[in-house]
Amino acid sequence: MKRLLTVASLLLLATSAFAFDSTKSPEKSTKRVGVLRSGHDVDSTMTRALVGDLRNRGFDAFDAGLTYDELLDEEAVPIADYVIEIRGGEPRTADYGGVGISGRHADLELGIVSSKVNAELRVYDGDTMEVIATSDLSKRTTALMPTSIGVGGRAIYAYIALPFIERAQHRNVAKKAAREAASFVTATIRGE
Repeated sequence: MKRLLTVASLLLLATSAFAFDSTKSPEKSTKRVGVLRSGHDVDSTMTRALVGDLRNRGFDAFDAGLTYDELLDEEAVPIADYVIEIRGGEPRTADYGGVGISGRHADLELGIVSSKVNAELRVYDGDTMEVIATSDLSKRTTALMPTSIGVGGRAIYAYIALPFIERAQHRNVAKKAAREAASFVTATIRGE
């Protein structure tokens, strides 16, 4: 009976020893990053994209829901290890002409649509709210896109603009700027 208990104890000890993995290091605490809202009407797509990109890079990122002034007024500091602010950043779109394609009962107008965004990115220390780093964000996209369609015949003709094309360009340029901002924030925080 003693031998059976000894063998069972050795098996239990061996199983426990194999369960211990010395190659894993303890989890590093992730940096908490709050993204502030702008005092004016910045495209919310950029804020959401920046938060998403920072999360994909391993940060605990969140939309703070406050502007810089509101954060200081509420004395809610510190809300995070780092605080990010995008100043400016409203995408602007311009249509640089185009070409119309006509058929017997329908027309399509294609235009060269260019969207750009210029903004200033600021990275603050979450404890002191001192500026750690700044960067100018500038992105532009240009594409040949349908801008309007029309249908009709000889007597009557109807035409409609396609504003969702412009909004799609806004989202596209905002996401590109957010990716650039996430790269800058990551390099700043990790000291690269």
